[in-house]
Amino acid sequence: MTSSQRKTLFIELCEKLPYKVKIFADNMPSDESVCELVKTDGKNADLFVNKKTYNVSLDHIKPYLRSVSKMTEKETKQYGKLTYIIQEFKDSNECFSMPDYTTLDWLNKHFFDCRGLIEKGLALEAPDNMYEME
Repeated sequence: MTSSQRKTLFIELCEKLPYKVKIFADNMPSDESVCELVKTDGKNADLFVNKKTYNVSLDHIKPYLRSVSKMTEKETKQYGKLTYIIQEFKDSNECFSMPDYTTLDWLNKHFFDCRGLIEKGLALEAPDNMYEME
């Protein structure tokens, strides 16, 4: 894993930490390979499973995330009500839309892969019903 990939993964993990993101650890016994993230420092992560905590290198973990394409109809309606900030660059004619904090928080709370980590091989597609959504 490159330092850039590790940084992207670290940011993703920090954003999802409050929501108890599930993690696959490739260096754990198979009955303990799906864990809950407790904390991370950018190099390692503390993972909790079966009443035990393990410290594992970020190089050995992948979060279970949901593809945006797997958004349910109810989630699609909720997402449609969220807001975006339009950012215009004063020195050019370019502009883009960027989710505001509430929108980003909603995406994180629902474990969506907003950075394309699944396609990059840095995350795994969460199985259906892995996360209980409201």
